Amino acid sequence: MKISSALLCATIIANTAWAQKVEPYGEMHETIVVVFRRDSRDVVRRAIAASGQLQGVEVEAKSKQPKMKLEVRHLDFPKGSWMRQNADQLDVKSLTLWWTPPKAPPQRISEGGKYIRSLRSSIDIDIASLRGKQSPTAVFLRRRWDYRGLGHIPYTEVPLPPLRTSDSGSYSSDKAWVRNLALGVQKTEFKNTIIYSPEVLSSLKKQSGLTR
Repeated sequence: MKISSALLCATIIANTAWAQKVEPYGEMHETIVVVFRRDSRDVVRRAIAASGQLQGVEVEAKSKQPKMKLEVRHLDFPKGSWMRQNADQLDVKSLTLWWTPPKAPPQRISEGGKYIRSLRSSIDIDIASLRGKQSPTAVFLRRRWDYRGLGHIPYTEVPLPPLRTSDSGSYSSDKAWVRNLALGVQKTEFKNTIIYSPEVLSSLKKQSGLTR
């Protein structure tokens, strides 16, 4: 399937509704990258079709379909860096969805700050293949937990002005979702890494037959 530029830049805008409940605050796990032999265009289609299975994903009120943005991602790193060298060897499509994290438990401001409310946060899915090739494919999912929170003056309960705080990781169900994209084919997993890391790039080359 050829993905049109209109689809790549499309953002579905509608009122908010919720697909399903989410796990309690604090159920955050490491992220994974899964590499497997499947056409990246097929993986994009599968990811879009299965996006409604992700916990708490924001959906359109009338159609009940997830809001999403699909675009070609350009990884812009300093020239000459290993990150730029690796990124230049990849074609990456980025699928972005949204959710609102669960309410954080109450705590004293001096115990690391205090969250006031949950904020709309992104679920970022990168689908990458070697430049000029459609298979194998690497998939990475990262869920953000964004909150409006209060810091404090050290050793006191005196709050500082509200600010946005953020963390990232994944639910255990997110990892199962990524693995299901590779259902039926052999896959390689990497924990707590990134789509353009040396080990992921090496795995893509190995599975494509470019290296042993």
